[in-house]
Amino acid sequence: MPHLLLELSNNIKNTEHLNQLFTQLHQVLSENLPTPLSNCRSRCIVHPMFFIGDQSEYHAFVHLTLKILAGRDEAKKRSIGQKLFDLLDKFFRTDPSGLNITLSVEIRDLDPVYFKG
Repeated sequence: MPHLLLELSNNIKNTEHLNQLFTQLHQVLSENLPTPLSNCRSRCIVHPMFFIGDQSEYHAFVHLTLKILAGRDEAKKRSIGQKLFDLLDKFFRTDPSGLNITLSVEIRDLDPVYFKG
């Protein structure tokens, strides 16, 4: 059931292996929420228009939003958030382009009125 939405600026070129990143992110969720691996769903949005600070071409961003059913305590969310952040850091800090990549992770509880099929 967890949904991951990865957003990134289009000046990040290290995207050919995102499936490997999603595999690792799903594993973290499966082990730590816990949830069946088959319930994890991810998608990626690359933003062609973005503005960071002074709009230098060397600024970039990666933002991961995790949406989960309500009920997990804050300590669990912090722990999972840190693990997800660490994976992003490991994956994107090796970007050879010299970009200044800002990373962030946000965890949201889904509204109790949620439908799935």
